[in-house]
Amino acid sequence: MNIGITGKFLSGKTTFSKLLAEELAWDLFSCDAYVEELYKINSVRKIIIDTFGENVYKDNSIQKKVLSGIVFDSKENLEKLESIIIPLVEAEIKKRINYNSKTVFEIPLLYEKQLQHLMDVCILMVCSAKTCMTRTKLRNFSEEDYLKRSSRFLSDEEKENLGALVVVNEGSLEKLKSEAKRIAGLIRGL
Repeated sequence: MNIGITGKFLSGKTTFSKLLAEELAWDLFSCDAYVEELYKINSVRKIIIDTFGENVYKDNSIQKKVLSGIVFDSKENLEKLESIIIPLVEAEIKKRINYNSKTVFEIPLLYEKQLQHLMDVCILMVCSAKTCMTRTKLRNFSEEDYLKRSSRFLSDEEKENLGALVVVNEGSLEKLKSEAKRIAGLIRGL
């Protein structure tokens, strides 16, 4: 069984994915962490530098903040980056599904890239705009950064209509742990 966890920027996907994988004692695959690994591969790094310029590379690594500024300011640039990265991420997801039947996948663009059909259960993390704004400030992002990043996601309502199980993340870490235990119980019952 494979579980896909998604949600808008700063909705709590990473934390909940870790909690659920731990509760189920399953493997965890984070697309964001995998992309970090892809950036270290010479051939991928070269394509990114060739596409977006030398300024995205410094101190032997891709400068995520610089790259983010470039791609979130231009839909065309975002599409270019996604055309490089998404096929590699999707291939790795499929490989892991074939290799291991019990994995929690954290996939920010699960529905946007039509990957939900690969999952047995899809979970949507939701939180209010106010909560997201608070998290934005805590992570040193601007409101403009939040809005640019969030604009690439389908609405929570659209994802709910596509059959996602909803987890509301408005409270404490303890509440989220409790929710992970509850969802793990539901998963075990399937």
